[in-house]
Amino acid sequence: MTTAPPSVHAARLTRCTVCRQQPVAMRGVKFCFTCWPGGPVTPPPCVRCGAKTGYFTSGLCRRCHRYAPPEVDACRDCYAWGAVRNQSWLCFGCQQWRRASPGAGACVCCARVVHLAPTGTGVCRLCYRQSVLHRKPNGDLDVAAANRYGQQLFLANMLHRNTTGTPSDAPKHRGGPPDDGNLVWPAWQQLTLLPATPRTLTGSDRADLQRRADPRQVAELDEHAAIITARLGWTDRLRREVCIGLRIMIGLRDHRDEPVRASDVTLLSTIRLPVDAVTRVLADAGMLADDRVHALDAWATGQICRLPNAMAAELTLWFEVMKHGSLTPPRRRPRSETTIQLHLRWALPTLLQWTASGHDSLREITPDDVVRALLPSGNPRSQVGQGLKSIFRLLKARKMIFTDPTARIATGRHETRQPLPVDLTALPQALASTNPAHAAVAALIAFHGVRTSQVQMLRLTDVRDRMLHVYDRAIPLAEPVQQALAAWLDYRRSRWPRTNNAYLFVTTRTANTDAPVSRTWIWKATGPRLSATDIRQDRILDEAQATNGDVRRLADLFGLSIAAGNRYAATVEHPTSQRSPNASQVACRQAPVARSGPQRRGAESTPGSAPPCSARSAPGPKPVPAQPTGRTRELAPPGHRSPSVGPRRKGEQGLAGGVEGLPSGSVLVTVSADERGEVVQGMAGQRNRGRVRQHGEAPGRGALDLGRLRSYREPNPM
Repeated sequence: MTTAPPSVHAARLTRCTVCRQQPVAMRGVKFCFTCWPGGPVTPPPCVRCGAKTGYFTSGLCRRCHRYAPPEVDACRDCYAWGAVRNQSWLCFGCQQWRRASPGAGACVCCARVVHLAPTGTGVCRLCYRQSVLHRKPNGDLDVAAANRYGQQLFLANMLHRNTTGTPSDAPKHRGGPPDDGNLVWPAWQQLTLLPATPRTLTGSDRADLQRRADPRQVAELDEHAAIITARLGWTDRLRREVCIGLRIMIGLRDHRDEPVRASDVTLLSTIRLPVDAVTRVLADAGMLADDRVHALDAWATGQICRLPNAMAAELTLWFEVMKHGSLTPPRRRPRSETTIQLHLRWALPTLLQWTASGHDSLREITPDDVVRALLPSGNPRSQVGQGLKSIFRLLKARKMIFTDPTARIATGRHETRQPLPVDLTALPQALASTNPAHAAVAALIAFHGVRTSQVQMLRLTDVRDRMLHVYDRAIPLAEPVQQALAAWLDYRRSRWPRTNNAYLFVTTRTANTDAPVSRTWIWKATGPRLSATDIRQDRILDEAQATNGDVRRLADLFGLSIAAGNRYAATVEHPTSQRSPNASQVACRQAPVARSGPQRRGAESTPGSAPPCSARSAPGPKPVPAQPTGRTRELAPPGHRSPSVGPRRKGEQGLAGGVEGLPSGSVLVTVSADERGEVVQGMAGQRNRGRVRQHGEAPGRGALDLGRLRSYREPNPM
């Protein structure tokens, strides 16, 4: 009986519609016995061999079904491990033994009824191999004595090895004689049957550890180290230590052609050798096997193991798809580590509560369980809801669960925080720090509101011509920031004169690499009582107060979106967010207003009118222009937001269409125009470029009546 190739297996088998891994239990059903509705169900024994384990499909086990994936089992005659189904569960030696001795009988040693030796001794192959193992040189075979106390089993097809040929996957040289030093690392490796005891380098001599290294491989790695030294600007001492570490790692391997494990490289720290630099050279040469466990994997495994087995398996599938994505329908892109951590942190307390209440699988969860687990309102409700929806939606798409219990359950959105002033009493101390790097980081964030990620990725070429180039924005540097950056660059040049790191900020750990500093270093640079986010928020809030909520200016200075700019502009009229005005600002607000009528913006003020306030002054009550005749509406007090401009009509865009949609005689007081007929400031401080209709011009779509932009007048009820 022959076995079809794996491609035929996948094509001819009908998979379970739930797990998509196992074949269906039998013809006419769509589920396997594990995913059977109301199950799992214990499968029946095999109808051919009677085996009660290893059920495959159609009443047959994996050993008997012809389309089952090939498995490895023990040989039927000698019990050697490694026989497969397409060889009739016999090793190569027993096949040859059967061809030489077709008849079967009882063995004189083990009494098994198998094929006996063709020499007529009446022993089976297993007993014969045991006697050969114990035979002394130039001695006779004693089958009874060799099998008296048991038999040593062995691996199949391992007793004879053809040494005349050359393996097809053997390492080949890149040309020239084998001793020219040009090596290509092999694509295969000899696996270790039993792991060795943990290694340690403490108390060992460096010279003794280097003697086992292959000279040819060491020469190849030294060339890679020289290339990286020239690229990163390593010192001579660092290069010597790296070469010593490379020789030690090459000599510690169990096999000459296997790669170096990253977990073994960490042992170099016990003898004061650079671990990161050695790892960099090995990875560049293709001789590093990174067996380190990722921090996210270790954390997720520790959290998921607290759940029952069925629920843990479902959550493990969710974690793998979220981390690595999926190329099979339904396809999915990988999510960031932050997203995975947040969703698991939000949903894990609820999963543990369900586990304590007796639920072993997420298939048992109902919509009522989800509703009882959610809080009435607030961010806790939206966070738990988002975490649960992420898990159940993915499992439903993967058909691991039958229904999504979170469907059609509104959990709300995360509440947005109102920007508030921050206590920055510790900021002057950070700006005057004796560490030039910390002072420069604090100055960049305090004066220009640069994000932590932007400070981390700043390069030396981003600071030029007294400008800071961040993405597509060019920010003029303040004088204190220029001085702090100049002091840091002088210190950087004297501290690491040979470094080739292109980033603006470097540390002792990153000076010999091409990597940026970590975010933890930036957080420590601002001090323990400050955070970069709080400093940036206070800086943007101060700018919003000084510019009277100019969203366009906030977007240009700090790279904010329109929605984020509106959050800060909305605080201009909020009484708790306004700064304490100085004496000149108070005098500017309380000056009397005397205007004969509406005036254009930029026109000269009449005698007795208030002088214009400074651009950096805090917002206050605006001067009220004279009202025209007719019924007028009293202006709202300070701190009250004006109503929206009304619904748009079809074909009208932006602020212009909204103003023309107002009733006749109504004007929005928050809209102003310049002499060229352009709207320069609208609702919430947004800057618009809609054209304003001049006097005498016929009304048209997209044009505003300049004469109607002078006051807010309600239509006559008559």
